Amino acid sequence: MFCPTCSSEYLEGLTRCSECDVDLVDELPKPDHSGQPLKLAHVCGAASADMIEELLKNNGVEVVLQGEQTALTFPAAGTLTEVRVWVQESEIDKSKELIQAFFESSAQAIPIDPDEDPIS
Repeated sequence: MFCPTCSSEYLEGLTRCSECDVDLVDELPKPDHSGQPLKLAHVCGAASADMIEELLKNNGVEVVLQGEQTALTFPAAGTLTEVRVWVQESEIDKSKELIQAFFESSAQAIPIDPDEDPIS
């Protein structure tokens, strides 16, 4: 048995996810790979990219990070390295909503390249 929301696996006999409080299903739906991956955001540095990646994956969104992901306490050259966040076209709206809700609730700004701001 699986949770259709968080993808957690449960033993036979259980009927609801203890985390999401939704009915369990026998099989998880197959991911939709029909759409082309879309760039969701440019972020500065590994910490922001890792936070977004974890948020999306915890909500069942396939995500790929592209770019330098070296965690530096202080950037050596005075600039942070750009990381691109990619998701499937079918997940773009859900991803935008998740990111906006997360950053609004935590009172943090979304560190996005101002020239390509697909989240706004």
